[in-house]
Amino acid sequence: MNIASILRHSLRLRNSSNLSADVKKQQQIQALDRLLDHVFKHSRFYRSHYERHGIYQRHIGKITITDLPMVDKQMLREHFDHAVCDPKLRLNEIQRFMLDPANHDVPYMGRYSVVHTSGTTGVPGIFAYGPREVALVSAVMFTRINKLQLRPRRARVLMVAAVEGKYGGVAICDHTPKMLYNLKKCSVNLPQSEIRQLAQDFQPTVLGGYASAIHLLALEQLAGRIRINPRSIVCSGEPMTELARLDIKRAFGITPRNFYAASESLALGVECESHGNMHLFDDLHIFECVSDDLREVKCGEAGKMVLTSLYNYTLPLIRYQTSDLIAKSKDLCPCGSTLLKLDALVGRAEEYLWFDADKEQREFIHPITFAELFAPGLERFRVIQTSTRAFRIQAQTKQRAVVSAELSQQLDRILEAKGLSGQVSYSFDFVDRINTTSKSGKFDLVVPYTTTH
Repeated sequence: MNIASILRHSLRLRNSSNLSADVKKQQQIQALDRLLDHVFKHSRFYRSHYERHGIYQRHIGKITITDLPMVDKQMLREHFDHAVCDPKLRLNEIQRFMLDPANHDVPYMGRYSVVHTSGTTGVPGIFAYGPREVALVSAVMFTRINKLQLRPRRARVLMVAAVEGKYGGVAICDHTPKMLYNLKKCSVNLPQSEIRQLAQDFQPTVLGGYASAIHLLALEQLAGRIRINPRSIVCSGEPMTELARLDIKRAFGITPRNFYAASESLALGVECESHGNMHLFDDLHIFECVSDDLREVKCGEAGKMVLTSLYNYTLPLIRYQTSDLIAKSKDLCPCGSTLLKLDALVGRAEEYLWFDADKEQREFIHPITFAELFAPGLERFRVIQTSTRAFRIQAQTKQRAVVSAELSQQLDRILEAKGLSGQVSYSFDFVDRINTTSKSGKFDLVVPYTTTH
């Protein structure tokens, strides 16, 4: 994307950060009406879904967001080919494209960013973004996350994440303008010694990626094994613990910012630089907070987030149920921004899986790495560590041979990259149904050995 596009989108985003509540509400209504008109014309799934509920195109402008029926990941997965608004997008072809390692830096059909995730529900999903959406998300990054600054030298950006797959954060970084940023992607699946050396050699001015991975780099810095001086640190992809925040600030002298993103929307919100509150981008989305019976909860009370993306016209998400828990604030942030403030964002603090590489050394596999496992026909899965040298994949699928063959290739690559080939084994446990295991009723995607024995 060129600099002119970034500046044009950035100007609009700066202005919309300070809109009054009434103006923002009116703009949300207008944006929703435009999106609904688009899906009635271009999405067979949404058109039939709404018409089954007695909602037709002529009702646009007369209905509100709560009049619309909700959708979820499973529903969009089953009707993907008819949910997307470009008939050239086909799920089977996208799956084949995503499974080829040679394509991990390549846009689908030369223009689409496609991402997949298992998230915290264990149900794989695929989401698509066209050039229009990618341009807007890139402008968000340069305006609200890493403030756009024109310098004589390019900023050196080091991203430590699961860069091998089609992960949402990686998709954003792949579109950073080379004129402004020198991007280096570092796989969280590498041995810690290699991650440490890469960071030392690259000397990033911007450090981004998983909070736990950056926390480990902070511990390396505190131990004197590296010396880097980033000017900006942005964590995403998982919750940031208070311990991680304190250690990162102690190591690098700056406070990390938590960027809220997901495969379903590549830019949901960011922490306030001044006050640490989470600002949700409600100029680009409509956020609802509901109870288990799908009733709207009061401000200050926690509930499940229902998401409507007002900017994605490729694979629209309208009243999309998520598993994230949020609590809206009734107050605005003291910084002066009128973006929606959260009292709480409940994340998923999954644990690392640590394995014995040999008698002297231990290595971890990041839980996000397992969340990125993907295979056609895989309906749901869980990773259960059975010892410090073994784990099993509990899988729900009707295509056992295909799933085991595809996942075996991916797992072998992960173990080889970590130096664990021949040291750690895995097996498959195919079941008819995978149930939740946590007391909160949430799905445990990763079950470490220490919690099962």
